[in-house]
Amino acid sequence: MQIANCFGWQYGLLPDKTSKDIVYLSENEIQQLSPQESEEDILAEIDEHLNQLAILQEQLKTPLQIKTPFGEVKPKIAADKANDISRRSAA
Repeated sequence: MQIANCFGWQYGLLPDKTSKDIVYLSENEIQQLSPQESEEDILAEIDEHLNQLAILQEQLKTPLQIKTPFGEVKPKIAADKANDISRRSAA
């Protein structure tokens, strides 16, 4: 979100994905990520989503045939830990 003011642009940002609070920064307080930092952030987010898919596949005991240009998707955490996590988040 951008808000125009007489001193330039002001941006409304969420500190993280789960936050409901908006932090407002002026354009001179924001520094653009380098191409390498952007790529690292994007790949980390893709990896997180692929890991969640692999955990669901293990929990369902059903091959989902996840096809990506990154190769085969395997969970980073053990399936029994994934089951514990899903029970806690469902409560």
